[in-house]
Amino acid sequence: MAPSAPSETGIPHDLYALDRWVCWKEEIRDGKPTKVPKDAKSGGSASSTDPATWCDYDTAMAAVERRGWDGVGVVFTNDDDIMGIDLDDCVDEAGTLSDAAKGIVQAFGTYAEFSPSGTGVKLFFRGRK
Repeated sequence: MAPSAPSETGIPHDLYALDRWVCWKEEIRDGKPTKVPKDAKSGGSASSTDPATWCDYDTAMAAVERRGWDGVGVVFTNDDDIMGIDLDDCVDEAGTLSDAAKGIVQAFGTYAEFSPSGTGVKLFFRGRK
């Protein structure tokens, strides 16, 4: 796979450039679907607290394609001011945001994407807790 560029992915450069990407695979645990973090380099488990299991975006995407995993995500740390908000169950079957979610997305005016389930929205922005 040829390396991509932020303009090709739609992901803002500040997120794309991070070497904090992990893959994930959906598994059923206790009767419920869950996203299990995977290390793109080793194929083993990834951890939000172990930088050795993180990688760049292109390596993560190549692993998803090669291993048949379900997606990628970025790890948040205290090392910078990149933050996120995860809005669950706010998108209906027609793909329309609830009024509350629409208000939040508009208020932040930042990069947002639908969650893998298609029923939520994830927002990414700069800020401090």
